[in-house]
Amino acid sequence: MIKLLLSGVLIALMLSAHATPQELYWHRVHFRNACSYPVQITVYSFNNSDEMDKTKQKNLQPGEVATYVLIIVNLTDKVELIIPEDYKMEIVAADKSISLDKAQFIKVLQKTPSHARFWHYIYNEGDPFHEWTISDPSLCP
Repeated sequence: MIKLLLSGVLIALMLSAHATPQELYWHRVHFRNACSYPVQITVYSFNNSDEMDKTKQKNLQPGEVATYVLIIVNLTDKVELIIPEDYKMEIVAADKSISLDKAQFIKVLQKTPSHARFWHYIYNEGDPFHEWTISDPSLCP
């Protein structure tokens, strides 16, 4: 009985010694209106949180920034692998519009410089996050 108990304690100690906390990666994308006129943006499936709305709409004046046109927290630093399949971003001005699906959004994101940082705010101290601000005149409808 004691031998069995000691074996269980030894196994538990071995498992806990090898358990390391998972590092979370934060991916935040903002959108700056690079047009010379106001636009309205709508994003669908822009986050992986159960506590946030899945659709967001915002009117932007020229030069104004919309925060979080994508916000994802995951165990990988490869944002292109974790954007929801049904992600969509629409940019509308007057009677014209531009619509980006996941693949098109990834192409735009790949042309946008990322600012990798470490999170030192509310969540896990030291978790890395990547942040982009898309500011592309070719996205003016």
